[in-house]
Amino acid sequence: MNTPAEAATAGIASKVTTGGGTVAFIAGFSSHEFIAWAGLGVAVAGLLMNLAFKLEARQRAKREHAARMRRLERMLSSDTDMVSLGEDD
Repeated sequence: MNTPAEAATAGIASKVTTGGGTVAFIAGFSSHEFIAWAGLGVAVAGLLMNLAFKLEARQRAKREHAARMRRLERMLSSDTDMVSLGEDD
């Protein structure tokens, strides 16, 4: 059975826990600032690499689509995984 005192204690405990975690995070960041910035740098580098690979994949998909459209315009059969996209037919 929840009494008003138990509810108040639970609310206070939750706020103290959140406050303690926040203080611990801020203190940990300031004392290990170099490692935090290094981690941020690694994350940004990973993001940039991912964006570069996605851009490359998008350009490759556009080239493949253009090759397929050229084949279809020439009334050739559509390509499969076993047939190259070249215009040697």
